[in-house]
Amino acid sequence: IFGTSFINRLDEIINFNSLTHDHIAKIITKELANTYKKYPEIKINVGNEVIEELIQESHYKEYGARKINKIIKSKIENIIIDSIINEKKEVNIISLFQK
Repeated sequence: IFGTSFINRLDEIINFNSLTHDHIAKIITKELANTYKKYPEIKINVGNEVIEELIQESHYKEYGARKINKIIKSKIENIIIDSIINEKKEVNIISLFQK
């Protein structure tokens, strides 16, 4: 709804409480659930290690939750889409660095 420049100005004016590791883990879990719903034709299994890797990739202490959707789209959804293209019915993501 609001542009990035407006949000960035708010960040300079308003002090937000920092998100904790647990907050980010819950946000990622919720966003992953939304991602699973987008692809009902494939069973998606994401390991706990992946959630930890996503937390680290998000740099949440600096950026908060802003980068989470972008990271999920670039890291997780690309794996899912590749699996769909290869006509797999299930994908097991145990690491973001898997081949």
